[in-house]
Amino acid sequence: MKANERSGNLFKFFIYLVVVILINVAGFTLFFRLDLTSNRAFSISEVSKKAVSTLEEPLTIYVFFTENLPAPYNSVEKYLHDLLEEYALSGNRYFNYRFYDVSTQEGGLDEEVRKNQELAESYGIRPVQIQVLDQDEFKFKMAYMGLVIMHGDLVERIPAISSTDRLEYRLTTTIQKLNNKISSFQKLEENIKVKLFLSSSLEKIAPFIGVETFSGIPEKVSETIEKLKVKTFGKLEYVMLDPSTDPSIEEQVKKYDVMTMEWPELPEKSVSAGKGSIGIFVEYKGNALEIPLLERFQIPFIGGEQMNTLYQLVDMTDVEEVIQKSIESLIDINENLGYLADHGSINLWGRDFNMPGMPSQGSVSRFNEMASATYSVKEVKLTDRDILNGLNCIIIASPKEPFTDYELFRIDQFLMQGKSIALFMDSFEELPSQQGGGGQYRPIDTGLEKLLNHWGINIEKSIVLDQDCYKAELPAEYGGGEQPLYYVSQVNDEMINKKLPFIKDIRGLLVQKSSPVVLDEKLISEKGLTIHKLFSSSEKSWEMKETINLNPMMISPPSPDTPLKSIPLAYTIEGAFTSYFADKPVPEAVMKDEKEGEDDTPEDEGAAKTKAEEKPAIDAGMVKSEEKKIEKGRPGKLFIAGTSYLLDNSVISPDGGNVNSIFIMNLIDYLNGREETAVMRSKTGSLNPLARITPWAKSGIKFFNIIGLPVIVALFGLFIWGLRHRRKLAIQDAFKRPVNMELKE
Repeated sequence: MKANERSGNLFKFFIYLVVVILINVAGFTLFFRLDLTSNRAFSISEVSKKAVSTLEEPLTIYVFFTENLPAPYNSVEKYLHDLLEEYALSGNRYFNYRFYDVSTQEGGLDEEVRKNQELAESYGIRPVQIQVLDQDEFKFKMAYMGLVIMHGDLVERIPAISSTDRLEYRLTTTIQKLNNKISSFQKLEENIKVKLFLSSSLEKIAPFIGVETFSGIPEKVSETIEKLKVKTFGKLEYVMLDPSTDPSIEEQVKKYDVMTMEWPELPEKSVSAGKGSIGIFVEYKGNALEIPLLERFQIPFIGGEQMNTLYQLVDMTDVEEVIQKSIESLIDINENLGYLADHGSINLWGRDFNMPGMPSQGSVSRFNEMASATYSVKEVKLTDRDILNGLNCIIIASPKEPFTDYELFRIDQFLMQGKSIALFMDSFEELPSQQGGGGQYRPIDTGLEKLLNHWGINIEKSIVLDQDCYKAELPAEYGGGEQPLYYVSQVNDEMINKKLPFIKDIRGLLVQKSSPVVLDEKLISEKGLTIHKLFSSSEKSWEMKETINLNPMMISPPSPDTPLKSIPLAYTIEGAFTSYFADKPVPEAVMKDEKEGEDDTPEDEGAAKTKAEEKPAIDAGMVKSEEKKIEKGRPGKLFIAGTSYLLDNSVISPDGGNVNSIFIMNLIDYLNGREETAVMRSKTGSLNPLARITPWAKSGIKFFNIIGLPVIVALFGLFIWGLRHRRKLAIQDAFKRPVNMELKE
């Protein structure tokens, strides 16, 4: 009997063992992962799967990551392993990746590790310094944490990966960019010309302007172009031009507006008077971009108003990257994004200061750099008839000068074509006071209000103030503490619309100097449009009207009788818009003088009279517009915010990784029909604040943690003791009872 039982148990054991082995084999062959995070942070997006599954040429990723790094860097390596495995499962046969051992070892490196490190260095991946905790002591260690993506002859690198934030987004967008590059280069109808303008006469004055020599530039540029020819499939054509030896080149110098220097005769230095030009221009189909080679800085003398001029050659190691970016912009590798460049809009390039590396107030240069990574940002002017062609979205940021009816017509018809417009509108313009500081504000009226009112949109002439605001730390000399900036709303998670995928993972925003956006919802719904409120201020908000003064020291908290409420700050509206000009004639274009805006130079009265006589008279009534009018448009998208500071450098981080930066890029992707990319970018956002609760709730939770939990544990212990005590008493009672046994015959 016992032998049969043992054999049965042994048979069951073998059956279970076979089942476990089969399950493991199935797990290896039928690999799958279950991502239980709310935003699927550890699963690749559909756009990533599409990027690697549609490859038409081999793409290889080489990862150079030092092994056995301490936290938190070890989790980055693990995440990168899993992420690339997900790519491989979704990718076709052209996708490959490989990890290289570049670990530093005590007592020297073996031959394989040394070769791997040399390979990493050849791709521009160099070790970075990290801080580690070793035996209760902080130490610094050099570690490799980068990768290289190679697609055909093209190479892109991510030199340092210190966190998992937006890592999938960076990889996928780089893969898409490489794919687009190959397609764009193969479709080029002619070569891209790289022209180096360098006057040999500049060599005479090089020592007197702080430059060692200009003679080595042609050779270095030539070497750079030879490298880039491989990456551009031989589509580059290099030309060296010396205006000093060939006077005919002067026409091209004027055409491209090449940087030109003139100097007087210096007898004591044996230098004769002359001039020279220097610069690189990348040209394709008549469009050219400048790459400066000589930087000019103006620094005031101490104690005086005169300026000291300094010159410096740019680092030639950076020229290759700049030329490559210029090529990408010229041939439109990325999708185009329009940015209104006139009407007093914010300068896209942020050239408000002479010294580099100093972002100015009101600058959007960080946004420009961030957007240029995935879009070709084009400056547009509404008077150029063909400039809006090829654009799906235009950005209008804080215009201050009035629009003509014709320019409003261009904006109106752009939206009627089913395209998108992003309006970052300021209600007031800050004016400098006589003492040089700010503080005076004047209302802005540009004429765009007519279009917005027609569509049921109004931006109030007031500024939103919010008790739930950003608080700046005061320096010690001012007493320390915090200064609430009531005009900087700290938009919380509950005030953000979570129904839209591109914004559902945004947990908070900083919105400053915003005006309320008020919609006529009845009118908009009658027009068949869909409204999405994106975010609002807190319930503790009020408005500053009429006299605007945003000096933090002059703004007091609201009085008890001030009505407080949540105020909408931004909307998107979708659908088929009705043209403002549907029942109006098409405005005629106003032709502006080409020299308008240039510096007026005094000239001879007779010459001026001759020019006036030669200029033909034009009868404005003879100019007929050939513009076609769309009265009812195709479905388009309109974004409207009551502030331009959403684009400002003060809220956009240099690496584009903070929440405001992610929101802006998600918005641009949404307006361009790339919502999947927006979702991928924000799903691993680092900001995940706790839900805001009342002070009473905070006190209750604190009391529960300190006193409630110990009391619950004690009560549970008493309950268990009671159960055991009852069981003990029951056993004792059972043994005390007499046992009656009946014998049956």
